[in-house]
Amino acid sequence: AYSAYVYLSGEATGLDRMNKTINTATAGKNLMPEVRKAFDDQLKCFRDIYQNAVEADELPNGYGAYGTTITNPALTISAWCSTDYLNRLRFNGKAITYHRYGSKRSEVTPGPTDIYQIASDGESLGTIYICPYHKRNSRKSPKGFTFFAGSLGGR
Repeated sequence: AYSAYVYLSGEATGLDRMNKTINTATAGKNLMPEVRKAFDDQLKCFRDIYQNAVEADELPNGYGAYGTTITNPALTISAWCSTDYLNRLRFNGKAITYHRYGSKRSEVTPGPTDIYQIASDGESLGTIYICPYHKRNSRKSPKGFTFFAGSLGGR
């Protein structure tokens, strides 16, 4: 039940944010037909992505080093949960810093995979890849990393 709640909550939050953005941009006015179509197309895209989401720590078709290759990204349910995932990561017991570099499509993920440059104590640790379109947050950390247990997103 909790997994279903987390998944639906993440999906509803994304749709709610899109709706608020559209309403703010239009100040409550009716949308032009082409804008409404673009919005509806975006919603369909999200539905298609989430239909292929998994409820697992790792993609069944992923390959390469977990979390540090685009073909085996860490899995979360949303961008907010990706931030939580990164905030919980530790390297040699120390917190990491991160910067989102962008996103890219991968043949193994249903949606774009976000790319984060990470560091600890000012020293670059490389790249973490996260796909934020899944039914639960992964409980797995990349090799050489551990999790800090004090966060809500790690359930």
